[in-house]
Amino acid sequence: MGDLASTDRVFSSRSSDTIVFGVNFLDYLAAFFSWVGWFLFVLWGGIGLACLPIDLILAYVYRPVPMDAREIAEYKLQIQKRVAELIDVGGQLQGERARRGQNARDQVKVNKFAQMVFILETEVEELEIISGRAKDYEPLVYVGYLLLGVVAAVHSLLWVVHIIVYMLVDPAPTPFLNDYLIQFSSWYPLFGSLACALFTFYLLCATMKGCLKFGTRFFLIKLHPMKYNGTYLNSFLFNVGLFGICAFPVVQFCTAAFADYARFSDAATRFIVVKHLVFFKSFYDTMAFEYALMSVLGLALVWLFIAPHDVPASTSKLKASLGKAKPRATSDVFGASSSKYTAHNVL
Repeated sequence: MGDLASTDRVFSSRSSDTIVFGVNFLDYLAAFFSWVGWFLFVLWGGIGLACLPIDLILAYVYRPVPMDAREIAEYKLQIQKRVAELIDVGGQLQGERARRGQNARDQVKVNKFAQMVFILETEVEELEIISGRAKDYEPLVYVGYLLLGVVAAVHSLLWVVHIIVYMLVDPAPTPFLNDYLIQFSSWYPLFGSLACALFTFYLLCATMKGCLKFGTRFFLIKLHPMKYNGTYLNSFLFNVGLFGICAFPVVQFCTAAFADYARFSDAATRFIVVKHLVFFKSFYDTMAFEYALMSVLGLALVWLFIAPHDVPASTSKLKASLGKAKPRATSDVFGASSSKYTAHNVL
């Protein structure tokens, strides 16, 4: 029973016998939450693995740089115009919601408005840095973003290679990361555990980043950014909930990805049981989630290379949807990034 983690494929391919046994409610509940979390992890984790290193590096590339007084004045004037537009749109949106009540279509409009506010707040912070009015500004932070971006790029690349050569190819030509984790543990057991925890934690961070990136591009969910000394309580609770629900599939995924390293562990045994539960078995036997994760990651990479910047939603189109104006491309100050600097939120 202890070696199930490493011999699961052998038994499933060489034996036609089936053993049916029951599981307790807690095991099934964990399997259900893991299954639900997989859909979020596939979508947001795939996006996050692509965009987390890219956004960190772009935060350094497009870092605030000194500007002369004329450029600062023009930049400030652009932001003032956008603030006036947002105040106007916000009043119209509030009035429409008061008249008609709330529905799914109105929530998309609210999400668009929140995205415009979020990007504008980021550019206001950049203006304060450029004009020298920012408090506790540390230029080396952007160097840290660059270093973290390189580390994140290495982690994403290692995960992509490991998923392909160890999980999707059967039989696996190499254990890849498993060998390194086992080697680290042979030096000192804590080293292997820390390395495994680092790879797991990176997946969770990528999932949270992917959720934010998805919200800034598709407006189907409300934005809940995490900012230092600027995180609202509801955003904090949302991200804690996201962290918790995605912890189940991430742990299951890492247990399968590091099967050689995790053999004989309780997690490996439990997730082998989860993998063969009725209803869930068809999803895991076909590696549907793993293939979907790689597909989302590939699409996200193409999408980010085509449009790497977060562009605010169009105010003219939002006004038109509120029934107050017709879309006019010439007067839309939110239709494209009017700033020399483009928002790249790294949290």
